[in-house]
Amino acid sequence: MAAGLPVVATNIDSVREVLGPASIDLLAPVADTAALSSIILKLASDPALCAHLGEINKRRISEHYTASRMCEEFVKIGDLMLKARLFAVLLIVACVGMIYYGWYELRTEGVYHLKMATFAPVGVVGGFFLLLFPQLGGKPNTTKEKVIVLLVFVIGLMAGLVNWVLMDPGFFGFSTK
Repeated sequence: MAAGLPVVATNIDSVREVLGPASIDLLAPVADTAALSSIILKLASDPALCAHLGEINKRRISEHYTASRMCEEFVKIGDLMLKARLFAVLLIVACVGMIYYGWYELRTEGVYHLKMATFAPVGVVGGFFLLLFPQLGGKPNTTKEKVIVLLVFVIGLMAGLVNWVLMDPGFFGFSTK
């Protein structure tokens, strides 16, 4: 593209994004060699189209994909990752503090708070997940991301249930002595 030439590629999201709207017609379906060959032959037979698309590509690269712009984008991504990890650490510390406070109250006053006992571990598990995978923070977009978030939530609820059972085994019919 930077050399001022047309690009023929397969139609996947990241390629579509880089090439831009002018090159949409030059994208073949994935694994369709006949369509790819047809697009190449079309370009080979039309030098004016090649020159036009090449000029558009060269301009797109110079406007959108300069070294300074790419560095700025990497810094933005790094900032987002750092903020997500900082939030994760704060979430972990706050939720561990709530778990500690619940156990402290149980030991000193003999009472516990059910919601805090069950949901604070969810925050700890979610915080560790966000600490390890900050790019998955925010609203899940794909089915895979939704399943992962649901699994993390279920693991957090299981940790909360274990915490609750340990705090009040009598409630679940276990012997307290």
